[in-house]
Amino acid sequence: MAGVRDSVVIMVVSLTTLAFLATAVVCLRAWIGRLYREAEQDMRGHMGGEIFYGMEPCNFFGQLSRGHAQLRGNGLLALTDKYVRFRMLYPQRRLFIPLDAITAVSTPRSFLGKGMGKGLLRIDFRSGEGKEDACAFLVRSNLRWAETLEALISGHEPPPAS
Repeated sequence: MAGVRDSVVIMVVSLTTLAFLATAVVCLRAWIGRLYREAEQDMRGHMGGEIFYGMEPCNFFGQLSRGHAQLRGNGLLALTDKYVRFRMLYPQRRLFIPLDAITAVSTPRSFLGKGMGKGLLRIDFRSGEGKEDACAFLVRSNLRWAETLEALISGHEPPPAS
């Protein structure tokens, strides 16, 4: 009798835990979806009359001038005819890089000692104070981003989207 009761208790605890975890996952996905929608609205609100080339979810790998001890984070990366725009979801952070400040674009496997199995999108640029700086992002289509950025900063029309 005690064995059956123990089995029932274990099953009830297991089902309750599973229900709690499923609810937590649903709530977390809804919260992240809301953060992405808010970030997209915020980004589009700053674009004004700029020509929009694309926006993609990304993972920010940091900014060289801020050193090694900084947060990576998910966000949105957008490209217009004037700027590369990044908006981190949480904590909220913005980075706008004028295209005419970009000095190089590359696709390294790591940045600031952090790496992934595939290449990152690294953007080297001059800050508003004229100092050399860089940042890197993990995007799904890093080669496409690099090709499009290189075309825009050299004054050419970017290649058509494939």
